[in-house]
Amino acid sequence: MVEVLAAESYLGQHDAEKLADAYRFLRRIENRLQAVDDGQVHDLPTDEMNRCRLAFAMDYDGWPSLLQQLDAHRNFVASCFESRLQLPELPGADTASNPGIAGLWQDKGDHESARELLQQTGYRDPKRALQLIKSTRAGILQRHPGERGRRLLDKAIPALINAASSTDDAESTLERVLRIVDTIALRTAYVALLVENPGVLARLTNIVAISPFIAEMLTHYPLLLDELIDPRVLEHVPRLDELENEFADFMQDRSRDEVELRMEALSEFQQVSVMRIALADVLGKLPLMKVSDHLTRVAEYVVRDVMQTGRYQLELKHGKPANTQFCVVAYGKFGGLELGYGSDLDLVFIHDVTDEVETVGGQPIAVSLFYLRLVQRIISWLSTATHAGALYEVDTRLRPSGTAGLLVTGIEAFARYQEEQAWSWEHQALFRARAIAGDPQLMDQFETLRRNILSQPRDREVLRRRVCEMREKMLTELTGRATGFDPKQDLGGIIDVEFLVQFLVLVHAADHPSLLHYPDTIRGLEGLEQIGVLSNEESETLSSAYRELRAAVHRSALQGTPALLEEAEFSAQRATVGEFWRRFVSDE
Repeated sequence: MVEVLAAESYLGQHDAEKLADAYRFLRRIENRLQAVDDGQVHDLPTDEMNRCRLAFAMDYDGWPSLLQQLDAHRNFVASCFESRLQLPELPGADTASNPGIAGLWQDKGDHESARELLQQTGYRDPKRALQLIKSTRAGILQRHPGERGRRLLDKAIPALINAASSTDDAESTLERVLRIVDTIALRTAYVALLVENPGVLARLTNIVAISPFIAEMLTHYPLLLDELIDPRVLEHVPRLDELENEFADFMQDRSRDEVELRMEALSEFQQVSVMRIALADVLGKLPLMKVSDHLTRVAEYVVRDVMQTGRYQLELKHGKPANTQFCVVAYGKFGGLELGYGSDLDLVFIHDVTDEVETVGGQPIAVSLFYLRLVQRIISWLSTATHAGALYEVDTRLRPSGTAGLLVTGIEAFARYQEEQAWSWEHQALFRARAIAGDPQLMDQFETLRRNILSQPRDREVLRRRVCEMREKMLTELTGRATGFDPKQDLGGIIDVEFLVQFLVLVHAADHPSLLHYPDTIRGLEGLEQIGVLSNEESETLSSAYRELRAAVHRSALQGTPALLEEAEFSAQRATVGEFWRRFVSDE
């Protein structure tokens, strides 16, 4: 990347070479530190023995000579940073501390004076604010942050208290930023980042004030704070082609031989990407459908890489599954290009093994067993937490025969099941299915099979009755939950629109196979308009209602609240969806 910056004239050649040298030196120090007890260590040693050990590991005569070289690299990097990245404070976020707030954080003075000061600073509930501050201080001090850590915290937290006071909900913002500080309190590098870069502190405060979801991400994955260094993070909207390039750059030096490190890198890429997408979302820079496109694309990159890494590892041990193919199929929101924040991944796994042949090379095993082990690794690696967090929850219940079926299915067996045993709702689900990773020939074969199954002639009345029965069953399972309107599950909500589109597609696909070109609901509505089943006005009306309902679910996710709204909300949209349901599907 430094070479690219130099080639594009963002850096001079001399500076680029020195930055590359500094980066390699700092990474070597990090590697040597973490080699001790395999720990996630980032602080330099303070005792003489470990200092000598580090100097020896770095090929230096002693600690003073190592420290001299380290300081030289750090000073150069700092000068480059300061000359090229001016970090302005955001409007309205005053991060300047004052003696009163600083004394309050250090527990100087009485409670009454502290509450009065907080009220004057802008807190409407100073009692709650003071309680948050005191409990945070007590919790941090119990963990002994050290002298340097305490000095940094004594600068960072008063500034955060001031910054939070200017937000719309000062107390909630304060609670979120203090939770983040509590997480990083013993990681002095992150606290120093806030102290030394007022722009980062300002951006942090504004971001957590806007979205509890992003605040929660920062709390669980503090490495995301690094993203706030660049002031463009609040302005730049990532494009899909940029995501692909960033993924390639991010993973190019991550070896498939080091599975744990590669999974951590994937998790880091996913967390960074999702946070950037969420920021663009809450700031109104990405429309709903683009948000889902971006979230879906990130998941595709991750799943594809996990599959390739798993295959690479198994081939090292057992050889290649010659003359056979494998692919991963996405269903549900993932298949329909409609992923939301925190969505599970509905996955089905398919191979084309017909004979009990063995792998070629290594320690041979049956090819069917090879693919079973590959699937087990994919599921495990996607859902197992690493230091950088878990990737995704995986749901495989949409495979043939559900939880009673095989974890990976042969393409011929899959075809027979869909033709002879599948329920109507499974064909509805197949509408939103698409192959996302694996051998291209088998992926194309799956798509051909999907189109053939979905374009079979169907008895409209039989299909209508089965769709209604499945919808009634789903509604029955909702009984007993809290009152309110669930924009996804309840009558007149998202599922009704999806079922309506799937029903009409299955009815008309035999005569209009173009309906099967896309697996998502919005373009399904556009396809139904193009063949004359819906008018332009009807298609636009349903699309608008569907987008607004999905937007409500997105907003709830970003606010960290359940998607359960007041009964009166979206009454117009619900009435519209209900009218179309009665017209096309219901027998009422």
